[in-house]
Amino acid sequence: MNNARRIAAYQKSVSDGKTASELPKKGNPADPADKIPRVSPVETESTGGFIKTRKKAGSRAPEEPKKRFIKTVPPGKDEETPSPREEKYRRVAKFLILIGSEDASQILAKLEPGQVEEITREISSIRGVTPEEADSILYEFRSLLSRNYTAAGHVSGGIDAARDILHAAYGKEQGESLLRRAVPEAIENPLTFMEDFSGEQIAMLLRNESAATAALVLSRLSPKATAAALANISPEKKLEIVKRIARLGESPPEVLERVAASLREKARSIGKTDTEDIDGRAALAQILKYSDSSFGERILDELETDDPELSQDLKERLNTLEDVIKAEDKPIQAKLRTMSDRDIALLLKGKSGGFAEKIYSNMSASRRAIVREEGELLGPVPKRDVDAADNDFLVWFRAGRDEGRIILVDDDDVVG
Repeated sequence: MNNARRIAAYQKSVSDGKTASELPKKGNPADPADKIPRVSPVETESTGGFIKTRKKAGSRAPEEPKKRFIKTVPPGKDEETPSPREEKYRRVAKFLILIGSEDASQILAKLEPGQVEEITREISSIRGVTPEEADSILYEFRSLLSRNYTAAGHVSGGIDAARDILHAAYGKEQGESLLRRAVPEAIENPLTFMEDFSGEQIAMLLRNESAATAALVLSRLSPKATAAALANISPEKKLEIVKRIARLGESPPEVLERVAASLREKARSIGKTDTEDIDGRAALAQILKYSDSSFGERILDELETDDPELSQDLKERLNTLEDVIKAEDKPIQAKLRTMSDRDIALLLKGKSGGFAEKIYSNMSASRRAIVREEGELLGPVPKRDVDAADNDFLVWFRAGRDEGRIILVDDDDVVG
């Protein structure tokens, strides 16, 4: 579109609050308004979403009386006076939808960032433009057009229409960034690209980040990805991160976007490619479920000193080996039948008191003897082997609790 001067005039009109019909018309800008010819729409065959007329803009209809344009409204509704926002942004948004992403992008690229954001928000919320409204809008904005359009059928707006226009105007990356800023509630989590990374890669990306940034990032990833990343972070930093996750509250979307953009750039360098509420305690509980049991127990022990209320809340959300003591016997017996004597012996290594008694009491006398003998034969074993056995058992136990297959015998789970 040869529209540099007209776009500049339009941009000023948006700031001044003028409507498009108040802009200088094509032709001699000094002509009085009542001498400017009005062109009636000419019906021709449809060429996609729009119909190109055969008449050139500015041609006069010989001897025909001037036709006044009448804006139509849906049947049964009285026409309402548009608000300033409707006049300034919503009708502009509908106009850009009507002329298509290619031409719309040339106009949008000339506007101020604040105007782009407002118009984008309107485009994303528009469900459609009726043919009658389209004719009205195209006539109103005729001074911006270097060719004549008329609408054919119902034209849709929405988030995809906004995305197409922004991508055409600014390119994919900058366009997506503008879209997230304008309509944050309609955009997916900007950190989802990290879900494809291994725990080592995520830890590498976060290596030089603060504990606060790492907590923000990990709270937005799946529990499994977060646990894998924490397993590759130093113990000191790991503890600080999980404490911050538990205390997370609201995170502005622009902050998430900046962090995501920075990490995306880091990811490339290592060869891999609105306010939102976060329940930090729930996120931490989910992370600990996928972490090794010794790490979870250590976190809970340290939180018991620093923040007893938080520690108790996490214990209620997170099942530990101590909860096995309160479980019904039948599912425990079924699980033990699937385990080898060696695995049970590893599970019992270093355990005493209620947990060990619970496991032994759910085996036959002969198998108890075999498991005890197996434990003696094993002798001292690496702690990581015991932690692995504990973790496998807890994964099964927590899944059973979540699915309702395992019930704890206490007042919350049993009705007398």
